[in-house]
Amino acid sequence: MLSTNLVDYDQVTGGYVSGLNTQLRGFRGGARFLEHWVHDPDPVKSIINMVEAAETAGLDDVTVMLGARTQAAVDMARLDKLAAELGQVAKEEREGGLALTVRFTRAAAATPGLGAEARDRARRAREARDARLKAQARTVAGRAPSDGLHPAYRDAVAAILAGPLAHEGPLEAAAGLERLEAGRDGWTLSALVDPATHRVRAARHRQAAGDTRALLEALCAIMEDKPLLECAHHAVIRLEHRLRDRARPRPVAGVVTPESVEPAFAPLTAAVRDLLAAYRRRTGYRETDNRFDPEPSPAWRALDQEQRTGRLQAALDGLAAGQGLQAGDVVCTRLDRTTRATIEFRVELPAQRKAVVMMALERGLKDRLEGTIHLYQEEMHDKNKIRRL
Repeated sequence: MLSTNLVDYDQVTGGYVSGLNTQLRGFRGGARFLEHWVHDPDPVKSIINMVEAAETAGLDDVTVMLGARTQAAVDMARLDKLAAELGQVAKEEREGGLALTVRFTRAAAATPGLGAEARDRARRAREARDARLKAQARTVAGRAPSDGLHPAYRDAVAAILAGPLAHEGPLEAAAGLERLEAGRDGWTLSALVDPATHRVRAARHRQAAGDTRALLEALCAIMEDKPLLECAHHAVIRLEHRLRDRARPRPVAGVVTPESVEPAFAPLTAAVRDLLAAYRRRTGYRETDNRFDPEPSPAWRALDQEQRTGRLQAALDGLAAGQGLQAGDVVCTRLDRTTRATIEFRVELPAQRKAVVMMALERGLKDRLEGTIHLYQEEMHDKNKIRRL
C-alpha cells in the first residue's frame, strides 16, 4: 500500500536541476519535508537522502516513485539494503514506475550507519512532538464521554442540528466524476471528485448520530468546490475554526489543532485523508504540494470597487466599538485586488495594541463580510519635507 506522502523522484530531481539556474535558495520540490533533502549525483544516495528527509520531518512513511531511467541507473540491491536500515521496505510496480515505500520504525531509527545523525534528529523530533501533544491533550483526556463536545463548540453544533442538514444522505455516482467513500464508527463520508481539477464537486454523509451529524454536515459544506488535497490538509482545521466560540477562552494553551482540543475531530481527519488515499490509488494522482488559495465569494466579486469599499468601511465602523474605538478611528484607505485592504488608524495607539486590534478586525471582517479579506496597515511616511528632499 502506497504512502499518502508520495513523491516522484524524477520530477523532483528534474525541478531541482532546473532550479539551479533560476532559484537561489529554499528548494522544496513540492513537499514540505523536502526542505531537508540534499540532492546527490549518486542516485542511491539521493533517494536515501529523500527518505531520511521524510523521517527527519516526523512522517510515519514515504513512497518514492522511480521512473524507468532512474531504475536503470540505480544499484537496486544497494538501495534495498540502505532503505532497510531506515524502516520496513515495500516495492510495487506501478504504471508510472517502481514505488518504493519505507515505513519508519523506532528500531530502525536506532540503527547506526548512513544517516544515523538524521535519524537521531528525527527521533528527538518525534519525542518532542509526542510530549507536546500529550500535554495539550490532558484537558481533553480528563473530560468524561458524557460531557459531550468541548463547550467552545456546543452552541455552533446545536445551531446546525436545529436547521436542515442539506448534506445528509446518499451520494449517487455521476458521469466523469470519481465517487469516493470512507467512514468511521458506522458513519460514511462520500465525495464526488473531478479528475480534471481534483476538486470535490459534492460531499455527503450518512448514518451518523448525535453531534457527529453536525460536524459532518459542516465538514461537507467546507469540502465542496475545494481541491481534495486541500481538504485532506485543512478541511477539519477550517471546521474547528468555524465552529469555535470566540467569546470563550481558547480550548488549549498554545497552538490549537483539532485533535488537541476535541477527540471528535480525529475520525473526521482520518476519513478525509482516507478519501485522498483512495483517490490516489484509483487515479494515480501524486501531487503533494498544496497551493490552494480561496477565491472571493461570488457575491463579493459581483460588487464594484466603490460598493466593496463602502461595505468594508461600514463593517470596520461596526467592529470598532468592540475594540474600544469609535466609528472613523480606523479608515480603509485602499482596496487592492478586491480583498487586500489597507487601513489607517486615525487615533494614537501603542504599536502592540494596534497589532491586536488589527487581528481582531480582520477576524471580524472574515466572519461578517468576506472570508478572503486581509488587512494591512498604511505605511507611515516621513512628514519632514527636508528629509524627503
